[in-house]
Amino acid sequence: MEKEKINFGSLIKERLKIFFILIKEGYRLKDKIIILVYHLKAPVQFFNYLIGKKNSRKFIGNVYIKNKYGLFFCGNNFSSVWGVSSICESVVRKEVVLNKGIAVDIGANCGMYTIPLAKMLGEKGKVIAIEIEKNNIELLKKNIKLNKINNVIVIDKGCFSRKEEMPLYLDEFGTGGHSLLKRKGAKKEIILVDTLDNILKSLKINHVNLIKVDVMGVELETFKGAKKILKKSHPKIIFELLNKEDREKVYKFLSQYNYKIKQITEWNHVAV
Repeated sequence: MEKEKINFGSLIKERLKIFFILIKEGYRLKDKIIILVYHLKAPVQFFNYLIGKKNSRKFIGNVYIKNKYGLFFCGNNFSSVWGVSSICESVVRKEVVLNKGIAVDIGANCGMYTIPLAKMLGEKGKVIAIEIEKNNIELLKKNIKLNKINNVIVIDKGCFSRKEEMPLYLDEFGTGGHSLLKRKGAKKEIILVDTLDNILKSLKINHVNLIKVDVMGVELETFKGAKKILKKSHPKIIFELLNKEDREKVYKFLSQYNYKIKQITEWNHVAV
């Protein structure tokens, strides 16, 4: 098979675009300097990429980002900084909009969608933010407090097709790649999973308007645990599918509930 050619011009242009936006959105001068130092390592990072070596995503200090979506404490990992930046998933963000009602953010991470949704809703609704990884939960709660938001309920468990304890396989380098799918050699921690239907029942919520799903490979199992709310409320769903092999199964399952689905990016889909 012919090796894919690398477009160096495009790579440099994209890296510069990311750099200038992150510098602009760094909240304090200290944050901007930390982001600058990280990007000065680009030549070394690119060399590592060429030889197949993974780069560390750690900054030399903790970073705050501020943009139109809110103020975010990101810790010292590039993944969180990238996730809350205005450049990340800009197409998807246009779909994650709700002016009143109940939104469910499954895989809330540090709040990149929870915070703007909560701000949009204000007193006209609330966000159920579901996150399973303890460090992300800590960041999420801090960002809720930073933005002075009081319409978010944080649920520290995972969504699945049944209630049980399961191993969570941790992302070694980032903050958004933790998964319930088995990964050879990955560190793991035991977490509690439950169905979305059970979670909503415990909160006495019987109607949902919007669901965002980012669960790193267990989308189908997550939807299987949401049969009641899908049937009763038919909420708009924005979901990510990293594995193209899962697409047919997920599309087929949602079609049972009369969903029409469109793909909006390489990985992201919208069902209405």
